[in-house]
Amino acid sequence: MASSYYSAKLAPPISSATVDGFEFRRDQQLWFIIQVHPCPITIPGSESQPIPRKPYSIYRQYKDVVDFVERLEKEFPWLKAYQQDSQNNALPSFREKDPTWSSNRTRDGTTLFNPHRSQRKDELNRYLQTLFTLESIVIQCRLVSEFFGIWKTDLQFHLNQKDQDPLALHSFSMVTRLDVAADQR
Repeated sequence: MASSYYSAKLAPPISSATVDGFEFRRDQQLWFIIQVHPCPITIPGSESQPIPRKPYSIYRQYKDVVDFVERLEKEFPWLKAYQQDSQNNALPSFREKDPTWSSNRTRDGTTLFNPHRSQRKDELNRYLQTLFTLESIVIQCRLVSEFFGIWKTDLQFHLNQKDQDPLALHSFSMVTRLDVAADQR
């Protein structure tokens, strides 16, 4: 796995995840912003309603997604055949390790719109939606908990943003979401 794959904290059981957007950081790398929606907490033996958990944001690069998909398919070989037979076939695009992610920055520092980024965001969103419809043996495995957990890179980003509590990733500070800005043009 990628060096940043080392979780500082594993994810709780997850009900869904969506891609909120993407951004460029100072390192000129593109990062997907993924909103993770944990399952509510159910107290065994209690008749009270489940306790909802707050969603939180994580940040992943394209290479992290490719690595995750490949490792998940290695652990569950039937996933590849399922995706090829399924109408939700979002996986083939993740096997392409095409570095079409240059920042497209002009000399004055502004970023140009790149339609490939929005397309990759949509593909990742479809993949995540398909992933969370699979059997619980897949979505509750350690690989999923690690990928959707809090990584060192998530903590570093929040510390750089001067968040009060870097582990409370739902306290998201203002970040420019390039796909939203591009869509408004």
